[in-house]
Amino acid sequence: MLSSSTTFAYGAVGAVLALAVVQVLPYAFALIRGAELTLSPGRVVGALLVLLIFIAGGGIAAIIAGDASQAKQAIAYGLGWQATVGGFINGAVAANKLSG
Repeated sequence: MLSSSTTFAYGAVGAVLALAVVQVLPYAFALIRGAELTLSPGRVVGALLVLLIFIAGGGIAAIIAGDASQAKQAIAYGLGWQATVGGFINGAVAANKLSG
């Protein structure tokens, strides 16, 4: 069984992998094709905030899932943290619509 801090770390790794595939690869391909990329201070701060949110989200999701006994399981929870949070939010919204 993984400790909570190790689970958090592996979940964060999974979330950063997901972020790299979804956000970084398109920019990399655009740069390879010769596109101009301008980095304003606001854009850099925004990117760092998104990175921190992904790290925290992936780590917390891996801990909340609670049954990661291997690193690959915690990484998988980190990869899918957005879907997990989205499911909770959609469920809460649907329950709210039904009740009122």
